[in-house]
Amino acid sequence: MVLFLVITIVTWCLGLACSMHFLRLAYLARKAKEQCASGTSLPPVSIVMTVHNQENNLRQNLPALLSQDYPEPYEVIIVDMNSDDGTQKLLERMEQEYMHLHHTFCPDTARDISLSRLAITLGFRSACYDWVLMMTADACPPSHHWLTGMARHMTDEVDAVQGFVCYGHPHGWTGIKQHFFRLWQQSLWIPWCTHFAPYRADESCLAYRKSLFMSHQGFASNFSLRYGATDLLVNHNVKPKRIGLALNPLVVLVQNQQSQEQWEQLRMIYMETRQHMHHSMLYRLWYVTRLHAGHLWLLPALYLLLFWHPHIYIMYGLAGLWLLTIFATCVSWHIMTRRLHVASYAMLVPILQALIPWWDFCAWIHWRLESKKTFRKKFVETN
Repeated sequence: MVLFLVITIVTWCLGLACSMHFLRLAYLARKAKEQCASGTSLPPVSIVMTVHNQENNLRQNLPALLSQDYPEPYEVIIVDMNSDDGTQKLLERMEQEYMHLHHTFCPDTARDISLSRLAITLGFRSACYDWVLMMTADACPPSHHWLTGMARHMTDEVDAVQGFVCYGHPHGWTGIKQHFFRLWQQSLWIPWCTHFAPYRADESCLAYRKSLFMSHQGFASNFSLRYGATDLLVNHNVKPKRIGLALNPLVVLVQNQQSQEQWEQLRMIYMETRQHMHHSMLYRLWYVTRLHAGHLWLLPALYLLLFWHPHIYIMYGLAGLWLLTIFATCVSWHIMTRRLHVASYAMLVPILQALIPWWDFCAWIHWRLESKKTFRKKFVETN
């Protein structure tokens, strides 16, 4: 019994450390805030946005993007992917008011490359400056100094800068679930970028060097895939230690909440995209470890309770360890969200975290049942 008691305590200590991994992202946010205040020089920036039927989002968010208080030249390039709403007329009208706004469109006749990849490629080719900041139309800058805060991280030491994006105030259970799961994933892959190598990216706010994009011929390595453009762009081309993280709360972008169908679609897309990503199996091991290590100590504890019939005080002690693990998880989550200035819902974290395996399983089943043609522009038979 003593041996199993020691094993229980050791595994609990390891699990407790894994349960508090949210503190790593909180530390990176503080470090990014200090870097943002250091006063580095600012480069000229080209902002590229690919849109399809985004008239309402553009009308709401584009003026804030075009009115940035930025001391260096910057331009905004909108690539329209054959919208059939009022996007075209809106952009033509706004171009007359803002001289640094430009828009173009991409044809829908491309055979061997997805429309989204073609749109991004046209945006990069149209950019006048080396730093290209990719955004989505539903992400709104929080202030007129947002671009300045992002550009502080565009230094000579990095080739890409990942911004931090969160959903706005969550509405209902669906909103809370999406908000939590996005933050939970960011707490894993963002520190992974600093420790190992860039693994994935958030397409809503990603700065990338045009020279790097052109030197790798854009999406030459994955041109036939429909989705996962920014993930693969960073995963395949950006070297370790060459990505910056803009985690300053002052530059956090707020994005519209997704519908349940859109959220499930994004989960399925990632299931497919990770098949083509470097270090995928190693990251999945990291993912599973962080998800389940906090509960690994329960196995020897359960064996101890079922077969050794320990003293009542030992049972109380095991219950105390369990409650302490939950408390530490909630506290570390709350510290992380306060550092990033986003909604917390710390008391719901144990419940939400317990549901992650079920969400992953549902997404995996959905992905396995989906046809491969869904993810490719041109389906190629493999021998």
